[in-house]
Amino acid sequence: MNSYLDLLKSKKALKEYYQHNLDIVVLNNITTNPLKDYIEYQCASREIYARIEFGDYDNIAQNANDDSIDGKVVLVFWELANLIHGLEYKIESFTDIQIQELEEKVKAEILFAFQGLEKAALVILNRFSALPFSYNRTQEGKLESLASRLNQFCFEHSPKVFKWINPDKCIVASGIEQSIDYKGFLKNKVLYKHAFYWNYSQLIQPYLNAVCGKINKLLALDCDNTLWKGILGEDGVSGIEMNENTFRGQAFAAAQYQAMALGKKGVLLALASKNNPEDVNAVLKDQQATIIKDDSLVAKKVNWDPKGQNLEALANELNIGVDSFVFVDDSDFEVQLMKDQLSEVTTLQVNPKGVEYYRDQFSWDNYFVQLNESKEDANKLEQYKQNVKRADEERKFKDFDGFLKSLDLQLDININNEKLIPRMAQMTQK
Repeated sequence: MNSYLDLLKSKKALKEYYQHNLDIVVLNNITTNPLKDYIEYQCASREIYARIEFGDYDNIAQNANDDSIDGKVVLVFWELANLIHGLEYKIESFTDIQIQELEEKVKAEILFAFQGLEKAALVILNRFSALPFSYNRTQEGKLESLASRLNQFCFEHSPKVFKWINPDKCIVASGIEQSIDYKGFLKNKVLYKHAFYWNYSQLIQPYLNAVCGKINKLLALDCDNTLWKGILGEDGVSGIEMNENTFRGQAFAAAQYQAMALGKKGVLLALASKNNPEDVNAVLKDQQATIIKDDSLVAKKVNWDPKGQNLEALANELNIGVDSFVFVDDSDFEVQLMKDQLSEVTTLQVNPKGVEYYRDQFSWDNYFVQLNESKEDANKLEQYKQNVKRADEERKFKDFDGFLKSLDLQLDININNEKLIPRMAQMTQK
């Protein structure tokens, strides 16, 4: 998206089909009006209708305590440089006492705001940042030191409904010149440009998806040129490359490590590959460089059937929707076929350039963001493996009642068990 005008044109062209409604309030001490169009676009492209309103300008603490934010998503732009007019150029001339007085005043406002924001469904608060006014300074200045102290204070006192966004990431992604509007800030307190808003709206979108219950649960990975470099059927077990100590193999080793990290967070891992099953099994078992092993996988759909058909079968076995699947493949044909046949699946294509593929993997985590993580997440793999096993067993029975009896199910009943609260919170998002 090259400009704000391009965004408006693309937004107008979107089909108006929504599965979810989301109420968002933006509180700010700078002018952020263009943000509305960016969030509406990002949400609409994910079938979410976003109703966005802005609080009173530079009145964050008071607006945070308004009853109208109850149950809504709140975005907070509490800009460091505008805590008082001209702080970015005044602070170096301030005495320690002046800075301390300002800091105590801001901390009191933060606590008052946090008190009111506990009523919100979710609060996304930007970290205080001095980057636009300090990126070219050799020594750390007073503005940066103040930002660090305020951020630490916020981390220590913020309610559980808070999620943090580092605006520096949005600036780094496109550069200072494309992100910061110094003229706009001096004239009308408009600090950010198109590139910043585009990056920001993408960065917060996983949280907005999660609020609406759009949470992915399974990562389905192709094998050839996805988990390893090369084609197993042609190159053989010894001819494929995934050694992290080689330039050719490092991006593929990284992909396996990234997948394993997601698995430890409770994301289900599966293979969806057109290969001979015995060949893939040999790689998982015998290839020393392989990071992903059999016990890390909930299922292996390794055959010559259409991959969409395999994922539908897997969804039935696990009793989860295909709309909670993320599929990664290198093939243009397979990626397009999946988009055509199972558009509900989030489909990612491997960049043929190894370095770009390596870089893209760092955003995989965004597809599996949850608002509440519980200890039970780490045990999901075994639970779902049992689902697959039950599906296999069910096929052996003609009588469903007989199948249920064969499971020897036991029911645990808990009354007011506080340890289960995080898991119950997750279940409300389903």
